[in-house]
Amino acid sequence: MFFERFDLLAKQNNSNVNTVAKKLGVSSGSVTSWKNGTVPNSAIVSKLAQHFNVTTDYLLGLSEDPTPQILEVPKALKQVMVAFEGVDELSQAQVDKIAEYTKFILSQPD
Repeated sequence: MFFERFDLLAKQNNSNVNTVAKKLGVSSGSVTSWKNGTVPNSAIVSKLAQHFNVTTDYLLGLSEDPTPQILEVPKALKQVMVAFEGVDELSQAQVDKIAEYTKFILSQPD
């Protein structure tokens, strides 16, 4: 399924699989391997999906919908996210406390 989708997407973009692979730094040997049934690693699948602006699930044949979904972030959440700038990781206990406190704040009258 992967190679068929890759080939179709290349053709839809007025190209071919070898040209796309070369553009992305992938060898023609890899393309031949994919044609014979192997699936590339996740990094290559991701690169190809980005190149064609489709989801990795579509490229792998796990979905019929090629369109990436754009997550709309509510304005209030964007405002709260500013407080987390520079924070790379939170412990589960911290996440639980933030969720608990957020529920408390939202339950209070303005």
